[in-house]
Amino acid sequence: MKLALIIAALALLAGCQPAWAWQPPAAAERYQRELTRVVQQTWGLDGNVAVHAAQIQQESGWRPDVDSHAGAQGLAQFMPSTSA
Repeated sequence: MKLALIIAALALLAGCQPAWAWQPPAAAERYQRELTRVVQQTWGLDGNVAVHAAQIQQESGWRPDVDSHAGAQGLAQFMPSTSA
């Protein structure tokens, strides 16, 4: 009985796919050092770079030339008055 359970468990494990680790978008790589520097400079060494990176991913998809129909600009899609 135990041998049958072990064989069944091994058969299930053999069919499992390896875990896939999320990787940041390739476009984000060119901004990684600068974003880390800015976040740590503003929020300290414990600043959460991932939160800011997620905002940029959501707002512009790491495309600096994107302008919204409402007038927001750049990676984080800030309004010009906010940036000033």
